[in-house]
Amino acid sequence: MQDPIVRRRLVDFLLRPQGGAFWIGLTDLDVEGEWKYIDGVAITDSNSNFNPNEPNNLGGSNDANCAVIKEYYGFRMDDIDCGALRNSICEKSRI
Repeated sequence: MQDPIVRRRLVDFLLRPQGGAFWIGLTDLDVEGEWKYIDGVAITDSNSNFNPNEPNNLGGSNDANCAVIKEYYGFRMDDIDCGALRNSICEKSRI
């Protein structure tokens, strides 16, 4: 999900037809406010697209440590509780 072109294609061909919210392997569990992908890559403007005013820790709660791409936000990112039940998107390196 770090590549904006791959992210757009996933949204257009997989996520938009299904709808909902999807885990994307992005978290700030290690250090609050320091978002990084599970492979250790920190977020930048080019590899993330949080909805405006996100991440916001669910309005002040410190439980929103994982990110999803959410249909409600036009398939932009939102931070939510890591225990919430959502579908996941897994990225696999090329062989």
